[in-house]
Amino acid sequence: MNKRAETMIFFSLHYPYHFTDSYLDEEINLLAKQFNKVIVITSNTFSTEKRTVPENTVVYRFNPNSNSKTRAKTFQLLLKSVFYKKLFQIVLDSDVAFNLYVIKELFAFYARAEATKEFLEEIIEQHAIDKNSLLIYTYWMVESTMAAALLKCKNSTIKIISKAHSQDVYFERSPVGYHPYRKFIFDHLNHLFFISVDARNYF
Repeated sequence: MNKRAETMIFFSLHYPYHFTDSYLDEEINLLAKQFNKVIVITSNTFSTEKRTVPENTVVYRFNPNSNSKTRAKTFQLLLKSVFYKKLFQIVLDSDVAFNLYVIKELFAFYARAEATKEFLEEIIEQHAIDKNSLLIYTYWMVESTMAAALLKCKNSTIKIISKAHSQDVYFERSPVGYHPYRKFIFDHLNHLFFISVDARNYF
């Protein structure tokens, strides 16, 4: 990186709520020492108990699955050419079972990513974040990673890193047998870290 990032926006599934992400406490404490400000966006909107976060850390709760913006984006997506381009690519891809479930996942995933991108833009504006010194870190390669990639299309200086695990890598571990927009996401990442060699080779 040419310039040290001053702000990190970190997307998690549960952290700092719920015991399932308790292992992130140490990582966030270490990362918080490297940035002036850390903004955590968690999709956990139901747990009440919150663990202690570093002093320079702010937490927001946002779940695109239960957000009204997502429903609005679903209808707007019908007008976006990128959705139809991706749909056409899948039709030509013999390795993917083309069915209504895959189409629905393409549709829903993109809508959730768009809603998340809008929320991300609101946070950036609210905190007056300099995009030239912003790092977005998504702990799972899901809608939040796609949202960051979409944002980077308009602001190429934004840095994005993500982690890839299991359920977000292997097609057969998806309910529809497919993970959409993998190449688009990958092309906009600065770094992608895998939890295993097997996951990296599969990807």
